[in-house]
Amino acid sequence: MKCISIWGFMGAGKSTVGRALARTYAWKWLDSDTEIEKQEQLKIPDIFKRYGEEYFRQLETRFLENLWNRMQSEPQASEWLVLTTGGGMPLREENRQWLKKLGISIYLHVPFDTIAKRLNRRDSQRPLWDGSQLEVMRRKYEARLPSYRQADVVMEVQGKSVEEIVQELGALVLKPPADV
Repeated sequence: MKCISIWGFMGAGKSTVGRALARTYAWKWLDSDTEIEKQEQLKIPDIFKRYGEEYFRQLETRFLENLWNRMQSEPQASEWLVLTTGGGMPLREENRQWLKKLGISIYLHVPFDTIAKRLNRRDSQRPLWDGSQLEVMRRKYEARLPSYRQADVVMEVQGKSVEEIVQELGALVLKPPADV
């Protein structure tokens, strides 16, 4: 099994794109936050409130370790897995190493102003988003950029439809290897 991990700031469209990519190509799809919620039997905001961010980051690392072990025990080389990550997962060096070990990493880059509009439009249940503190959130976004940019592919998605992004990702992943 091969893995495509999709990274980005909250509101970048990771889950929407990941779900559409998996559906389009009949690949498996996992969302790390959803899987952690099932495991802990708590919603992400409740995990943050009850145990704190550091505990949650440890859960993310454990999730990646378990996923790696599962993929090694079920090596179906022709299958792809699309993994959408929480926005903070790639911040830890250890997690970035796991994500790269799992396969191809894609960072969906969306400008901060677009993300702020998206998240302020919704009734956001995100534990780290505070729309009343836009400059604080902008600094958080900018602080995460160096980690995000360590993905194998940085994809500019501003102004593109989900379908266009899925087509680009599919072409990228399915292209034949270059002649050596």
